[in-house]
Amino acid sequence: MYKSILRQYANFNNEEYHTIATYGDFFPTVLEDPSKIIEYQPELRKTLELIRSKGTKLFLGTNSHYEYMEVIMKATLG
Repeated sequence: MYKSILRQYANFNNEEYHTIATYGDFFPTVLEDPSKIIEYQPELRKTLELIRSKGTKLFLGTNSHYEYMEVIMKATLG
């Protein structure tokens, strides 16, 4: 199980780094067409912008890959 998880999600080690677009089966599939699993939510973007306009600071915390989160956020918020 551990080796399977590493093969799918551990795209780097001390010697090398692979972009998520070229690593495992999960990430390339999602990156190919994010709209298959992610719903665009323009109303969420408007809500977050309204919160920020009131002076509230927003923070998104995740343990996901930066590359993956960039795709997720673009697909979700535009």
